[in-house]
Amino acid sequence: MKKNIIIILSFIPFFAVSQSKEFILTSKTPANVVKAIFYAAKTQEFQTLSELCDPEGKGDGDTRMICDLAYSDEERENFVKFFKNGKISGSTIQTDGGGASVPILYGPNGEKEETMNLIKRDGKWYLSSF
Repeated sequence: MKKNIIIILSFIPFFAVSQSKEFILTSKTPANVVKAIFYAAKTQEFQTLSELCDPEGKGDGDTRMICDLAYSDEERENFVKFFKNGKISGSTIQTDGGGASVPILYGPNGEKEETMNLIKRDGKWYLSSF
């Protein structure tokens, strides 16, 4: 019994390390949705991007391009170049319960300022424009 407990406990640090590097998209906060963009660019795991666009199709061309990267590799190289060093640069500003603005830094050196705008649909946040 004691031997089994020691064996089980020896795997706990491995699980903690491997789980902490994984990103989980929840769409419950605007910041989480924006962080999914940066995570996809850093890891080149593009499949998550398809879940970021407004299900009603009302996002602008830039946000649709990001979401389409899950299916097409046409712009992936530029996407990685411009978003892998990106980060949220301030507080999320919510407006009227249906929209949010998230200030970001992006670009090859992560120094270009921009604002990601999001929209809330059925309790989840989606990219709208930037």
